[in-house]
Amino acid sequence: ARHQGSYFGNPGASHHSGFGFYYPGQCSCLVSALWLSIPIDSENGLDWINPVSTKVVKQINAEKFAKKSSTIVRIFMSAASHLAQQHWNQTPLFLSADERYRIYPWLYEAAEFRQHAGRKVLEVGCGTGCDLLQFALHGARAFGIDITEEHLRLARERVAGRAEIRYGDGRQIPFGDGAFDYVYSHGVMHHSDQPEKFAAEILRVLKPGGAFNVHVYAKYSAFALKKFLWHGKNMALHIENSLEPVHIDLYSAEMLQKIFGVPLMIEKYECRPFPKAWPKFEFMPSLLGWYLVAKGRKP
Repeated sequence: ARHQGSYFGNPGASHHSGFGFYYPGQCSCLVSALWLSIPIDSENGLDWINPVSTKVVKQINAEKFAKKSSTIVRIFMSAASHLAQQHWNQTPLFLSADERYRIYPWLYEAAEFRQHAGRKVLEVGCGTGCDLLQFALHGARAFGIDITEEHLRLARERVAGRAEIRYGDGRQIPFGDGAFDYVYSHGVMHHSDQPEKFAAEILRVLKPGGAFNVHVYAKYSAFALKKFLWHGKNMALHIENSLEPVHIDLYSAEMLQKIFGVPLMIEKYECRPFPKAWPKFEFMPSLLGWYLVAKGRKP
């Protein structure tokens, strides 16, 4: 059985800032990982301008990076994407289906694996392919993208040709407009430092009336509180499957509504400190669950 609460969003809902976690060394890699970064002045180091956000960042030792060359350097990756690649290439997350759906007993129904037979389905951030394979096994025409080479390799081994897997970034999905009936993403957008682009790309590749289903970490949750009490400002290092640094944002329903800009139904799942076996705490996931599951449709 699943535990859930509901929030029916209003496109005009207010936007509240969430928690963003950064790590020692992230600032130093920010310049070398700016989206489409272009050096514009080399007199005293280079100013690097990001044409997406129009922010300018001074790189004092830019000559080391540019190797004293006047050649324009373009890096197609954000700092958060760079951290995610490093994290999961070094410590890929590979679980069997039995393990995964034992850990997340609510996920099989929340993801709607059984409901899209014959439809064209995209998973953004398919990881090692466990969820992607479920869509394919239930009759969907399944496609998956990921930015981590090791995850892509493991996913291709797992799905064994039953789904198409490509290298792809959620901020620049490598498919045309209106290509999919359903877009799914579990535990990926909260690792992006550009969630608005992530959401816009999901809506772009959906057909009119197509549905999306995005799962992110909740800002207000018992699990987040527990991690903060145990680890303080270093809590984000103790959330994922290793201590390798990775960008993490925590979301509220209002934040998701603002980012997607279309009506959402949002449910909360999973409250780890309060097992289902404790009857008096059965209501807790709907209030303090760790995952927000946001579902909506493209107008």
